[in-house]
Amino acid sequence: MTSSPARLVPAALAAGLLLAAVSAAAPAAADSAPAADCRTNCTTVFDTAGPHTITIPAGIVALQATVSGAAGSPAAAALGLFPDAVGGAGGVSTATLGTGLGGTTLTVLVGGAGGGSAVADAAGGLLVVAGGGGDGGYAGRFELPDQLFAAYPGGAGGAPSAPGVAPGGDGMTFGTGAFNGAGGALAGGAGGTGGANGDAGDASTSSAPGTITLSAGGAGGALSVQDDSFQAGAGGGGYTGGGGGAVALDAVDGGDEIMIDVVGAGGGGSGFLADGLTAVAGEPNTGAGSVTLVWSLPPLPEPEPEPEPEPEPEPQTPVAPAPPAAPTGPQLAETGAEPLPFALGAVLLVAAGAGLVALRRRRTA
Repeated sequence: MTSSPARLVPAALAAGLLLAAVSAAAPAAADSAPAADCRTNCTTVFDTAGPHTITIPAGIVALQATVSGAAGSPAAAALGLFPDAVGGAGGVSTATLGTGLGGTTLTVLVGGAGGGSAVADAAGGLLVVAGGGGDGGYAGRFELPDQLFAAYPGGAGGAPSAPGVAPGGDGMTFGTGAFNGAGGALAGGAGGTGGANGDAGDASTSSAPGTITLSAGGAGGALSVQDDSFQAGAGGGGYTGGGGGAVALDAVDGGDEIMIDVVGAGGGGSGFLADGLTAVAGEPNTGAGSVTLVWSLPPLPEPEPEPEPEPEPEPQTPVAPAPPAAPTGPQLAETGAEPLPFALGAVLLVAAGAGLVALRRRRTA
């Protein structure tokens, strides 16, 4: 709680706007997607309010969804005096969805201000819902002379950590009180009571293939005092909606016979987790709603090693032919005569000698 005495500048007070999560609009693309070749911790983020669809790759080995409901709006009248005024925080839940959803198309719903966020399977079955936070409230004296003493957040959205419904928190104006809207549970949260009662939260969540409609929170009560109007906080949306706060005059005794007027805060919407799933509740979300999906695929097989190339043969240097080997054994002495004429002369000499021998024999006979 933040508090300090101050005067309120009269102004028209705007109610916190709860955007009911209806998926009638055309699905939008993811705000952030993984690379086409991603295989480990591939992350897709949806943070634009409204419906979305996504096809999960076939063959996944893991799939998680972190679903964050949106925070509620701070009390408009208190913002000028309490800059740190806030609405109730949205619930956050990280659910392990398993591998059976690989190759199927999921529906995603991102809540606007105070709205719940959700994921459903291809058949329209809700898997996980995180509730939205309720709008804030404030307290003070509304007519003498329009003083505000403090601003308060709405109830937090439900964040499931086990199958079933996770209740939202009650509005927190002045800690507790009948003027605060109650958080949603199995049924919608009750509205606050006072001079102007708040409405109960809705309990009409439904889903079908490609569409999710979450329950809206109840509207806050409205009351006019003299020339000023006071609007209590609306409840947060979710699996069931939180109740809206009430405007109550002289609701709290501040001591010294000072009665304090209260604009009640809205209750938070409830969360939900389907049977067979496990989840972990995260830190409450003080900002816009979102849904983050993370999956992994099995690693690719190691490529076969390429054979090493054959070494190039080294270039060979041409080798001149070796000279003929020198003849072995005794050699004839060189005479300077050509071999053929010499041989012919020898033949003639032998023939002449043979002729002389034959002639001599004739003579002798």
